[in-house]
Amino acid sequence: MIYIYYGNNKKLDKLFYVANRPYYHEEYMISNSKNSKYLVIYDNWYSYLNIYKNYNELIYKGNIDSNAKTISSAFIPTSTDIYIGMSNGMLLRKKMEDLNKTDTIFTGKINFENIVFSPNGRQIFTYHSDRTIDIFDLEQRKFVDHAKLPSAITALAVSPDGIHFATGCADGSVWVWKSDYLTDVDYIPKPDNTEPLVYPNPFSGTTNIRYFLSKSALVKLTIYDALGNEAAAIVNSVQETGEHIAEFDAAGLAPGFYFYKLQAGERVHTGKLISVK
Repeated sequence: MIYIYYGNNKKLDKLFYVANRPYYHEEYMISNSKNSKYLVIYDNWYSYLNIYKNYNELIYKGNIDSNAKTISSAFIPTSTDIYIGMSNGMLLRKKMEDLNKTDTIFTGKINFENIVFSPNGRQIFTYHSDRTIDIFDLEQRKFVDHAKLPSAITALAVSPDGIHFATGCADGSVWVWKSDYLTDVDYIPKPDNTEPLVYPNPFSGTTNIRYFLSKSALVKLTIYDALGNEAAAIVNSVQETGEHIAEFDAAGLAPGFYFYKLQAGERVHTGKLISVK
């Protein structure tokens, strides 16, 4: 059972009654249009989708094709389109002018869950339970960047100008990214035990390993190939407190899987690198 409320002079009044059966998930979306407001309610178990205009005018009621699995997210970046993310990696679109028609924007392996839309209406930011974050470009209809953070992502927000976006993690760290892509980290406050960040990864040619020292320490950063052979010794020196960036140049090495080992005092971190052509 779902009731929709609106606020008026700090008082909540019941606006209308939606359903007499349980919805496993519900999303409330308000369009960017100044003259009309839209509400989307979906059931991510049976893939039911209801769309309301001005909160109480039902303009669409239906079921998304079961072949597309279940609904992971639904959002309205403008007053003309509604995007629907599916659990099997499909991104669907319905246009307000013809809600009975559904277009497939993308088909892949990434679940469109935990969605944030950029203010310019071009990028979709989505993060996942496996600590990864992806950027999908609607104009190009493809994923344009990917990164994996050292801790589970719990929140994501985009600045109003669309220039920066931030991710909050379960370990208490906050990562603030600059530009539309995941190759420039602007600021990273984080606790001592946070693992290094490798970006980009996968990479071609060179990549960066970024880490934080809570105190001065002897740092050894070594790269190994998939067989455990040392491929490069990047750092072997005493470094001061703060953030450090080490570059790994794999131009002379064969593409494939590599591993880094970072020793900083008593701390030891290891991680996987993927070098591509």
